[in-house]
Amino acid sequence: MWIYPTHSGRGGHVSAWRLSRLPILRASVERGERSQTQPVQTTDKKKDCEAMTMNQIEILFKREMKEQIFLGNKICTWRNKIYGEPGDTFPVYYDGEERIYTLLGVVPMQLSFVAKYLYTPEGFVSEDSMLRFMRALIRWHSLDVQRWGSEHFFERTA
Repeated sequence: MWIYPTHSGRGGHVSAWRLSRLPILRASVERGERSQTQPVQTTDKKKDCEAMTMNQIEILFKREMKEQIFLGNKICTWRNKIYGEPGDTFPVYYDGEERIYTLLGVVPMQLSFVAKYLYTPEGFVSEDSMLRFMRALIRWHSLDVQRWGSEHFFERTA
């Protein structure tokens, strides 16, 4: 089951409507799954976090990305697999400080789509800078930008 993001943070707005333009998401919206998977929004984030069944998960980041997360420039990350479910938390350590982040949603996306439209919320200044980083990250084989993965949206909770 795919969960739509509910976060419109610094660096860009990601709307469920825009994501529903993707063929795989449009099919789930047409089947009526969107209304069933849309998380309930309330005004008290702390209360929401306590009400959810939360698991602590581990998502690893390079030092450059940890810096972007701490600056508030990175609010999502593209991965080859799904890490956790909405409501799960994960720590990020940078320069001796720990912050806790909550996973808001996971959406299937091609890397080419993420690089073209979501490079800013990913913490990059351009599509090229994101692709250069990804190529360096997986340097042992060629980067397939048409590969499908999971875009994870998150926000700071503590």
